[in-house]
Amino acid sequence: MSRFLGILLTLFLSPVFGFAQTDEIWQDNGSGVLESTEDQKESVTFSVENWISSQSVAPGQHLVGGYVQSIFHEFIDSALVRIQVDDQPVDSVYTEKGLFCFLLNQKGNLLNIQITHPDFHPFDTAMVFPQAPQTTLQKSLEPRYKILLKGRAYAGNLPLEGVDVRIRHRDVLYESQTKGCYYDNEDYWNCLYHGMFKQELTADEASDSIYIELNYEGMKPLTRGMTFNEYQGDIMELQMKYESILPVVPMNSINLKLSFPFMSKDKDWFVSMSYYRLVNEKSLRRLGYGMDASMYINTLTTEHKTFDELEPVAVDSSYIRGFIGPSVVFWLRAPEQRILSSYVGATLALNLSEYALSPQAFLGTRLFLDLNKAINLELRYAGFDMEVVDYQFNPYGNPEKYFKTQHFNKLHATLGVQIVF
Repeated sequence: MSRFLGILLTLFLSPVFGFAQTDEIWQDNGSGVLESTEDQKESVTFSVENWISSQSVAPGQHLVGGYVQSIFHEFIDSALVRIQVDDQPVDSVYTEKGLFCFLLNQKGNLLNIQITHPDFHPFDTAMVFPQAPQTTLQKSLEPRYKILLKGRAYAGNLPLEGVDVRIRHRDVLYESQTKGCYYDNEDYWNCLYHGMFKQELTADEASDSIYIELNYEGMKPLTRGMTFNEYQGDIMELQMKYESILPVVPMNSINLKLSFPFMSKDKDWFVSMSYYRLVNEKSLRRLGYGMDASMYINTLTTEHKTFDELEPVAVDSSYIRGFIGPSVVFWLRAPEQRILSSYVGATLALNLSEYALSPQAFLGTRLFLDLNKAINLELRYAGFDMEVVDYQFNPYGNPEKYFKTQHFNKLHATLGVQIVF
């Protein structure tokens, strides 16, 4: 048992000792740039000093070099280092793997070092001009706050593409649009980023404000504000709302309407298809004309009592009647209103079975679901004559049919959908 515990302890401690013995190694790659294998401050400083000491310096020159790192001991590449002597610009270089080096031909009283990088806070320091021929500097930069702002614009449950996006941070304004679906490199229809936008932002303070403004034709402008530290990195869902008026007057409409037995006085089925067009977009935009085609499906029941002890005899007959004819409509509210744009109208319909004219009148209203689709509720009246089958029964319940003309007054409600363009 003790032997097993000893082996287990050895296996546990081996990685610890292995990591503890790792050293930082910096080597000159032949071009004046040091390459490291591990991040250890003491070894880095020693190697940079050795590298600076190994540089050839002519008499009268002064060498200033060092390295730039973040506060997390990560070397910063492509940082711009500027050097000034007595407030006079001398030279500037970009760091390579965190390293920089200057050869100064003049001396002065004051040496100023400025370091800038778009992802870090700027650094500015001044010192008395050193007397030694070589000077090694180590500078640590504090990272700026950086986020990738992502959002998706919706109208209801549908993502919106082509929405104008304006993101303002301090005095900088970023403009873009939400994305649409596209064919990817493998020729697949990709909608992963449908309705999305993204923008990379960098700030000096976590309390910096961000303002997002969305604009889309036919939608109310949407504005959202937040601070950097409030954003958690998720995709924001931005719900846009429709304007109360459509951006353009809908000149044409295609309508499908249905009525079910519980919506009719005589328990009929009804279906209608119609097309309307406005006279113009200005003075006569409330007046429209078009065609209407409709169909009634109804069932008539004839009953006759035979003997007192027996149930009445009943016979059902079904009828289908079609109508078509010109139609006019007048909008009580302007047709570009999205909510409750009501209307009245009439159709001079031709009864396709009896070949007689049968006027129909209707009153309705509609509610837009988006910019070109609406649902409507309509109350319709129709009066027409129809030849029906009637029956005579003898006392034993045997029927004998005959034909007669009967007048019908139909009153029913319909539900429908509209497509406008």
